[in-house]
Amino acid sequence: MRLFLVFIILLSACARKTETPKQWIATAPAGAEYTKVDRQGTTIIPNGRLLTPTGKQITVAPHPFGLTVSPDGKTIITSNSGTSPFSISIIRNFMQNPQVRQIPDSKNKEDEDDEDEEEDEESLPGVFMGLAISPEGNKVYVAGGQQNKIYEFDLTTHKKLSEINCNKSFDGTDYSDGYIGDMVLNKAGSRLYVVDQIGFRMLVIDTKANQVIKNVKTGRYPFGITLSPDEKTVYVANVGMFEYSYIKSLDKKRLRETAPKFPVSAFGSKEMKEGIKNDSIEAAGLGDPNAPESFSVWAIDVTKENPEVTAKVKTGVLVGEEKEGIVAVGGSSPNSIVATDQVVFVTNGNNDNISVIDPTQGKVINHIELRLDERLGSLKGMIPFGLALSP
Repeated sequence: MRLFLVFIILLSACARKTETPKQWIATAPAGAEYTKVDRQGTTIIPNGRLLTPTGKQITVAPHPFGLTVSPDGKTIITSNSGTSPFSISIIRNFMQNPQVRQIPDSKNKEDEDDEDEEEDEESLPGVFMGLAISPEGNKVYVAGGQQNKIYEFDLTTHKKLSEINCNKSFDGTDYSDGYIGDMVLNKAGSRLYVVDQIGFRMLVIDTKANQVIKNVKTGRYPFGITLSPDEKTVYVANVGMFEYSYIKSLDKKRLRETAPKFPVSAFGSKEMKEGIKNDSIEAAGLGDPNAPESFSVWAIDVTKENPEVTAKVKTGVLVGEEKEGIVAVGGSSPNSIVATDQVVFVTNGNNDNISVIDPTQGKVINHIELRLDERLGSLKGMIPFGLALSP
Protein backbone atom coordinates (compact mmCIF):
# COMPACT_ATOMS: atom_id res chain seq x y z
CA MET A 1 0.00 0.00 0.00
CA ARG A 2 2.80 2.37 0.85
CA LEU A 3 4.48 1.75 -2.55
CA PHE A 4 1.21 2.46 -4.33
CA LEU A 5 0.81 5.81 -2.56
CA VAL A 6 4.36 6.86 -3.46
CA PHE A 7 3.72 5.94 -7.08
CA ILE A 8 0.58 8.15 -7.20
CA ILE A 9 2.46 11.10 -5.67
CA LEU A 10 5.21 10.79 -8.26
CA LEU A 11 2.69 10.72 -11.08
CA SER A 12 1.01 13.85 -9.71
CA ALA A 13 4.32 15.69 -9.53
CA CYS A 14 5.16 14.74 -13.12
CA ALA A 15 1.73 15.90 -14.30
CA ARG A 16 2.09 19.28 -12.61
CA LYS A 17 5.52 19.76 -14.13
CA THR A 18 4.28 18.93 -17.59
CA GLU A 19 1.30 21.32 -17.39
CA THR A 20 3.35 24.33 -16.29
CA PRO A 21 3.67 26.64 -19.36
CA LYS A 22 6.99 28.07 -20.34
CA GLN A 23 7.52 31.56 -19.07
CA TRP A 24 7.17 34.23 -21.77
CA ILE A 25 8.30 37.78 -21.15
CA ALA A 26 7.27 40.51 -23.60
CA THR A 27 9.86 43.27 -24.02
CA ALA A 28 10.46 46.09 -26.48
CA PRO A 29 12.43 44.79 -29.48
CA ALA A 30 15.17 47.38 -28.89
CA GLY A 31 15.87 46.05 -25.40
CA ALA A 32 18.13 48.46 -23.51
CA GLU A 33 19.19 50.41 -26.61
CA TYR A 34 18.40 54.11 -26.81
CA THR A 35 16.24 55.84 -29.42
CA LYS A 36 18.20 56.68 -32.56
CA VAL A 37 17.75 57.49 -36.23
CA ASP A 38 19.81 55.42 -38.66
CA ARG A 39 19.18 56.38 -42.28
CA GLN A 40 21.10 53.41 -43.64
CA GLY A 41 20.03 50.76 -41.16
CA THR A 42 17.60 50.24 -38.29
CA THR A 43 15.96 53.15 -36.51
CA ILE A 44 14.75 52.80 -32.91
CA ILE A 45 11.62 54.81 -32.18
CA PRO A 46 10.68 56.01 -28.65
CA ASN A 47 8.46 53.02 -27.82
CA GLY A 48 11.35 50.62 -28.45
CA ARG A 49 10.12 49.29 -31.78
CA LEU A 50 12.51 48.88 -34.68
CA LEU A 51 12.06 50.35 -38.14
CA THR A 52 14.01 49.06 -41.11
CA PRO A 53 12.10 50.61 -44.02
CA THR A 54 12.24 49.22 -47.52
CA GLY A 55 13.45 51.79 -50.03
CA LYS A 56 14.59 55.35 -49.38
CA GLN A 57 14.13 57.58 -46.39
CA ILE A 58 13.49 61.24 -47.17
CA THR A 59 13.68 63.85 -44.41
CA VAL A 60 10.95 66.49 -44.27
CA ALA A 61 9.95 69.07 -41.66
CA PRO A 62 8.76 67.96 -38.18
CA HIS A 63 5.49 66.05 -37.75
CA PRO A 64 4.43 65.20 -41.32
CA PHE A 65 0.84 64.27 -40.52
CA GLY A 66 -0.68 64.33 -44.01
CA LEU A 67 0.65 63.00 -47.32
CA THR A 68 -0.55 62.91 -50.91
CA VAL A 69 0.83 61.93 -54.31
CA SER A 70 0.19 63.81 -57.54
CA PRO A 71 -2.01 62.13 -60.19
CA ASP A 72 1.05 61.47 -62.39
CA GLY A 73 2.88 59.86 -59.46
CA LYS A 74 5.88 62.17 -59.77
CA THR A 75 5.40 64.47 -56.77
CA ILE A 76 4.84 63.76 -53.07
CA ILE A 77 3.64 66.45 -50.68
CA THR A 78 3.49 66.27 -46.90
CA SER A 79 1.71 68.63 -44.50
CA ASN A 80 3.93 69.27 -41.50
CA SER A 81 2.12 70.33 -38.32
CA GLY A 82 5.03 70.09 -35.91
CA THR A 83 7.25 72.89 -34.65
CA SER A 84 7.00 76.35 -36.15
CA PRO A 85 6.91 77.17 -38.94
CA PHE A 86 4.01 74.99 -40.04
CA SER A 87 4.80 73.93 -43.57
CA ILE A 88 4.39 71.65 -46.53
CA SER A 89 7.23 69.67 -48.11
CA ILE A 90 7.26 69.17 -51.88
CA ILE A 91 9.30 66.13 -52.89
CA ARG A 92 10.28 65.57 -56.52
CA ASN A 93 12.45 63.02 -58.31
CA PHE A 94 12.11 60.82 -55.24
CA MET A 95 13.15 57.60 -56.99
CA GLN A 96 16.58 58.82 -58.12
CA ASN A 97 17.83 61.98 -56.41
CA PRO A 98 15.09 63.35 -54.12
CA GLN A 99 14.63 67.12 -54.17
CA VAL A 100 12.77 68.58 -51.19
CA ARG A 101 11.33 72.08 -51.14
CA GLN A 102 9.76 73.36 -47.93
CA ILE A 103 7.13 76.10 -47.91
CA PRO A 104 7.73 78.28 -46.02
CA ASP A 105 11.48 77.70 -45.93
CA SER A 106 12.71 77.24 -42.35
CA LYS A 107 16.29 78.35 -42.97
CA ASN A 108 17.63 81.34 -41.14
CA LYS A 109 16.82 84.74 -42.62
CA GLU A 110 20.51 85.63 -42.42
CA ASP A 111 21.08 83.03 -45.12
CA GLU A 112 18.35 84.36 -47.38
CA ASP A 113 19.43 85.83 -50.70
CA ASP A 114 15.99 87.22 -51.43
CA GLU A 115 14.10 88.75 -48.49
CA ASP A 116 11.00 89.34 -50.63
CA GLU A 117 10.75 85.63 -51.42
CA GLU A 118 10.88 84.85 -47.71
CA GLU A 119 8.00 87.23 -47.08
CA ASP A 120 5.91 85.65 -49.86
CA GLU A 121 6.50 82.19 -48.49
CA GLU A 122 5.67 83.01 -44.86
CA SER A 123 2.04 82.22 -45.54
CA LEU A 124 1.10 79.12 -43.52
CA PRO A 125 0.05 80.23 -40.02
CA GLY A 126 -1.61 76.82 -39.62
CA VAL A 127 -1.68 73.47 -41.37
CA PHE A 128 -3.27 70.11 -40.63
CA MET A 129 -3.47 66.83 -42.48
CA GLY A 130 -5.53 67.66 -45.58
CA LEU A 131 -3.84 67.90 -48.98
CA ALA A 132 -5.13 67.66 -52.56
CA ILE A 133 -3.20 68.13 -55.81
CA SER A 134 -4.97 69.36 -58.94
CA PRO A 135 -5.38 66.93 -61.89
CA GLU A 136 -2.81 68.92 -63.88
CA GLY A 137 -0.36 68.67 -61.00
CA ASN A 138 0.29 72.40 -60.99
CA LYS A 139 -1.27 73.39 -57.67
CA VAL A 140 -2.04 72.00 -54.22
CA TYR A 141 -4.78 72.72 -51.70
CA VAL A 142 -3.65 72.72 -48.05
CA ALA A 143 -5.86 72.46 -44.96
CA GLY A 144 -5.26 75.33 -42.57
CA GLY A 145 -6.39 73.63 -39.36
CA GLN A 146 -7.48 76.16 -36.73
CA GLN A 147 -7.09 79.02 -39.21
CA ASN A 148 -10.39 77.81 -40.70
CA LYS A 149 -8.98 78.30 -44.18
CA ILE A 150 -7.71 76.36 -47.16
CA TYR A 151 -4.55 77.59 -48.86
CA GLU A 152 -3.86 77.17 -52.57
CA PHE A 153 -0.23 77.04 -53.76
CA ASP A 154 1.36 77.05 -57.20
CA LEU A 155 3.69 74.03 -57.42
CA THR A 156 5.89 75.70 -60.04
CA THR A 157 6.51 79.08 -58.43
CA HIS A 158 5.81 77.88 -54.86
CA LYS A 159 3.74 81.02 -54.30
CA LYS A 160 0.41 81.19 -52.55
CA LEU A 161 -2.38 81.68 -55.08
CA SER A 162 -5.35 82.18 -52.77
CA GLU A 163 -6.99 81.57 -49.42
CA ILE A 164 -10.46 80.02 -49.15
CA ASN A 165 -12.26 81.16 -46.00
CA CYS A 166 -14.38 78.33 -44.59
CA ASN A 167 -16.58 80.23 -42.15
CA LYS A 168 -19.52 80.40 -44.57
CA SER A 169 -22.86 79.23 -43.17
CA PHE A 170 -26.02 78.12 -44.94
CA ASP A 171 -28.11 77.46 -41.83
CA GLY A 172 -27.30 80.40 -39.59
CA THR A 173 -24.72 78.45 -37.54
CA ASP A 174 -21.58 80.33 -36.52
CA TYR A 175 -18.62 78.56 -38.13
CA SER A 176 -15.99 81.19 -37.35
CA ASP A 177 -14.05 78.70 -35.18
CA GLY A 178 -13.75 75.82 -37.65
CA TYR A 179 -10.85 73.37 -37.74
CA ILE A 180 -10.13 72.23 -41.30
CA GLY A 181 -8.74 68.72 -41.71
CA ASP A 182 -8.81 65.96 -44.30
CA MET A 183 -9.95 66.60 -47.88
CA VAL A 184 -10.50 64.90 -51.22
CA LEU A 185 -10.67 66.37 -54.74
CA ASN A 186 -12.73 64.97 -57.59
CA LYS A 187 -10.98 63.80 -60.78
CA ALA A 188 -11.97 66.90 -62.73
CA GLY A 189 -10.57 69.12 -60.01
CA SER A 190 -13.81 71.11 -59.84
CA ARG A 191 -15.07 70.05 -56.40
CA LEU A 192 -13.13 69.82 -53.16
CA TYR A 193 -14.73 67.97 -50.23
CA VAL A 194 -13.35 68.92 -46.80
CA VAL A 195 -14.13 68.12 -43.16
CA ASP A 196 -14.43 70.73 -40.46
CA GLN A 197 -13.63 68.74 -37.33
CA ILE A 198 -15.13 71.01 -34.70
CA GLY A 199 -17.93 72.28 -36.93
CA PHE A 200 -19.20 68.69 -37.36
CA ARG A 201 -19.66 69.28 -41.09
CA MET A 202 -18.40 68.56 -44.57
CA LEU A 203 -17.73 71.49 -46.88
CA VAL A 204 -18.23 71.43 -50.65
CA ILE A 205 -15.92 73.89 -52.40
CA ASP A 206 -16.09 75.14 -55.96
CA THR A 207 -12.44 75.33 -56.95
CA LYS A 208 -13.09 77.65 -59.90
CA ALA A 209 -14.73 80.27 -57.69
CA ASN A 210 -12.61 79.22 -54.68
CA GLN A 211 -15.51 79.41 -52.28
CA VAL A 212 -17.67 77.19 -50.10
CA ILE A 213 -20.93 76.39 -51.87
CA LYS A 214 -22.46 73.84 -49.45
CA ASN A 215 -22.24 72.63 -45.85
CA VAL A 216 -23.41 69.15 -44.89
CA LYS A 217 -23.85 68.10 -41.26
CA THR A 218 -21.78 65.04 -40.31
CA GLY A 219 -21.28 63.00 -37.16
CA ARG A 220 -19.09 64.06 -34.25
CA TYR A 221 -15.54 65.11 -35.05
CA PRO A 222 -15.35 64.07 -38.71
CA PHE A 223 -11.78 62.98 -39.31
CA GLY A 224 -11.29 60.91 -42.47
CA ILE A 225 -12.91 61.48 -45.86
CA THR A 226 -12.90 59.67 -49.19
CA LEU A 227 -14.76 59.70 -52.48
CA SER A 228 -16.29 56.64 -54.14
CA PRO A 229 -14.74 55.64 -57.50
CA ASP A 230 -17.88 56.78 -59.35
CA GLU A 231 -17.67 60.10 -57.45
CA LYS A 232 -21.33 59.92 -56.44
CA THR A 233 -20.76 59.37 -52.72
CA VAL A 234 -18.49 60.92 -50.11
CA TYR A 235 -17.73 58.82 -47.02
CA VAL A 236 -16.82 60.52 -43.74
CA ALA A 237 -15.38 58.77 -40.67
CA ASN A 238 -16.44 60.36 -37.35
CA VAL A 239 -14.02 59.71 -34.46
CA GLY A 240 -15.90 61.47 -31.66
CA MET A 241 -18.32 60.28 -28.99
CA PHE A 242 -20.13 63.37 -27.67
CA GLU A 243 -21.06 66.88 -28.67
CA TYR A 244 -20.08 69.06 -25.74
CA SER A 245 -21.60 72.41 -24.87
CA TYR A 246 -20.98 75.11 -22.30
CA ILE A 247 -22.32 74.40 -18.82
CA LYS A 248 -25.48 76.47 -18.66
CA SER A 249 -24.80 77.80 -15.18
CA LEU A 250 -21.30 78.97 -16.13
CA ASP A 251 -20.62 82.70 -16.05
CA LYS A 252 -17.86 83.31 -18.60
CA LYS A 253 -16.95 86.55 -16.84
CA ARG A 254 -16.55 84.74 -13.51
CA LEU A 255 -15.03 81.42 -14.52
CA ARG A 256 -13.13 80.80 -11.28
CA GLU A 257 -16.19 81.31 -9.12
CA THR A 258 -18.80 79.56 -11.29
CA ALA A 259 -16.88 76.67 -12.89
CA PRO A 260 -17.59 73.27 -11.27
CA LYS A 261 -14.79 71.86 -9.16
CA PHE A 262 -15.53 68.29 -10.23
CA PRO A 263 -17.08 66.54 -13.26
CA VAL A 264 -20.81 67.23 -13.26
CA SER A 265 -21.75 63.56 -13.78
CA ALA A 266 -20.34 60.05 -13.87
CA PHE A 267 -19.75 58.35 -17.19
CA GLY A 268 -22.73 56.24 -18.20
CA SER A 269 -24.99 57.74 -15.56
CA LYS A 270 -28.52 59.07 -16.07
CA GLU A 271 -27.22 62.60 -15.41
CA MET A 272 -24.58 62.21 -18.11
CA LYS A 273 -27.18 61.18 -20.68
CA GLU A 274 -30.07 63.44 -19.68
CA GLY A 275 -28.36 66.39 -18.01
CA ILE A 276 -28.41 67.80 -14.51
CA LYS A 277 -30.03 70.79 -12.83
CA ASN A 278 -29.92 71.68 -9.15
CA ASP A 279 -29.33 74.69 -6.89
CA SER A 280 -25.68 75.03 -7.89
CA ILE A 281 -25.29 73.71 -11.44
CA GLU A 282 -27.12 73.22 -14.72
CA ALA A 283 -25.64 71.21 -17.58
CA ALA A 284 -27.07 69.67 -20.74
CA GLY A 285 -26.94 65.92 -21.20
CA LEU A 286 -24.53 64.24 -23.59
CA GLY A 287 -26.95 61.59 -24.81
CA ASP A 288 -26.23 58.01 -25.78
CA PRO A 289 -22.55 57.23 -26.50
CA ASN A 290 -23.76 54.80 -29.17
CA ALA A 291 -25.78 57.41 -31.06
CA PRO A 292 -25.48 57.33 -34.88
CA GLU A 293 -23.46 60.57 -34.68
CA SER A 294 -20.68 58.94 -32.66
CA PHE A 295 -17.98 56.52 -33.86
CA SER A 296 -19.52 56.03 -37.28
CA VAL A 297 -19.11 56.29 -41.03
CA TRP A 298 -21.59 58.46 -42.91
CA ALA A 299 -22.36 58.23 -46.62
CA ILE A 300 -23.25 61.51 -48.36
CA ASP A 301 -24.84 61.63 -51.82
CA VAL A 302 -23.12 64.50 -53.66
CA THR A 303 -24.95 64.10 -56.97
CA LYS A 304 -27.84 66.27 -55.78
CA GLU A 305 -27.92 70.04 -55.70
CA ASN A 306 -28.17 69.79 -51.91
CA PRO A 307 -25.99 66.83 -50.85
CA GLU A 308 -27.69 64.59 -48.30
CA VAL A 309 -26.70 61.87 -45.86
CA THR A 310 -27.92 58.46 -47.07
CA ALA A 311 -26.41 56.10 -44.47
CA LYS A 312 -24.99 56.17 -40.93
CA VAL A 313 -22.96 53.05 -40.16
CA LYS A 314 -21.65 52.22 -36.69
CA THR A 315 -18.24 50.52 -36.87
CA GLY A 316 -16.19 48.38 -34.50
CA VAL A 317 -17.26 47.54 -30.96
CA LEU A 318 -20.07 49.53 -29.35
CA VAL A 319 -19.68 51.17 -25.95
CA GLY A 320 -20.84 48.64 -23.35
CA GLU A 321 -20.52 45.70 -25.72
CA GLU A 322 -18.51 42.71 -24.51
CA LYS A 323 -15.61 41.59 -26.68
CA GLU A 324 -13.32 38.72 -25.69
CA GLY A 325 -14.58 38.94 -22.13
CA ILE A 326 -13.95 42.68 -21.81
CA VAL A 327 -16.66 45.35 -21.76
CA ALA A 328 -15.83 48.29 -24.07
CA VAL A 329 -15.81 51.65 -22.27
CA GLY A 330 -14.67 53.64 -25.29
CA GLY A 331 -15.83 53.72 -28.88
CA SER A 332 -14.12 52.34 -31.97
CA SER A 333 -12.65 55.65 -33.21
CA PRO A 334 -12.99 55.09 -36.99
CA ASN A 335 -10.38 57.37 -38.55
CA SER A 336 -8.91 56.64 -41.99
CA ILE A 337 -11.13 55.51 -44.84
CA VAL A 338 -10.86 54.30 -48.45
CA ALA A 339 -13.45 53.04 -50.93
CA THR A 340 -13.57 50.64 -53.84
CA ASP A 341 -16.54 50.20 -56.18
CA GLN A 342 -17.74 47.34 -53.94
CA VAL A 343 -16.74 48.02 -50.32
CA VAL A 344 -15.50 50.71 -47.94
CA PHE A 345 -12.63 50.09 -45.51
CA VAL A 346 -12.14 52.07 -42.29
CA THR A 347 -9.54 51.65 -39.54
CA ASN A 348 -10.90 51.52 -35.98
CA GLY A 349 -8.10 52.99 -33.87
CA ASN A 350 -9.44 51.85 -30.49
CA ASN A 351 -10.38 48.33 -31.60
CA ASP A 352 -7.26 47.28 -33.51
CA ASN A 353 -9.32 46.25 -36.52
CA ILE A 354 -10.61 47.35 -39.91
CA SER A 355 -14.33 47.42 -40.64
CA VAL A 356 -15.47 46.36 -44.10
CA ILE A 357 -18.67 48.15 -45.12
CA ASP A 358 -21.05 47.17 -47.91
CA PRO A 359 -22.34 50.54 -49.18
CA THR A 360 -25.35 49.00 -50.91
CA GLN A 361 -26.57 47.53 -47.62
CA GLY A 362 -25.26 50.36 -45.46
CA LYS A 363 -23.78 48.02 -42.89
CA VAL A 364 -20.57 46.34 -41.72
CA ILE A 365 -20.11 42.91 -43.33
CA ASN A 366 -16.75 41.95 -41.88
CA HIS A 367 -13.94 42.92 -39.50
CA ILE A 368 -10.26 42.39 -40.22
CA GLU A 369 -8.56 41.85 -36.86
CA LEU A 370 -5.01 43.14 -36.33
CA ARG A 371 -2.77 41.48 -33.76
CA LEU A 372 0.87 41.90 -32.84
CA ASP A 373 1.27 38.41 -31.41
CA GLU A 374 -1.28 35.74 -30.52
CA ARG A 375 0.41 35.30 -27.13
CA LEU A 376 -0.77 38.80 -26.16
CA GLY A 377 -4.34 37.54 -26.21
CA SER A 378 -6.93 40.32 -26.15
CA LEU A 379 -4.51 43.13 -25.31
CA LYS A 380 -4.93 46.16 -27.57
CA GLY A 381 -2.66 48.99 -28.58
CA MET A 382 -1.81 48.85 -32.28
CA ILE A 383 -4.02 51.92 -32.98
CA PRO A 384 -4.34 51.45 -36.77
CA PHE A 385 -4.34 54.70 -38.69
CA GLY A 386 -3.92 55.35 -42.40
CA LEU A 387 -5.13 53.26 -45.33
CA ALA A 388 -4.22 52.91 -49.00
CA LEU A 389 -5.41 50.61 -51.76
CA SER A 390 -3.08 48.82 -54.14
CA PRO A 391 -3.85 49.29 -57.86
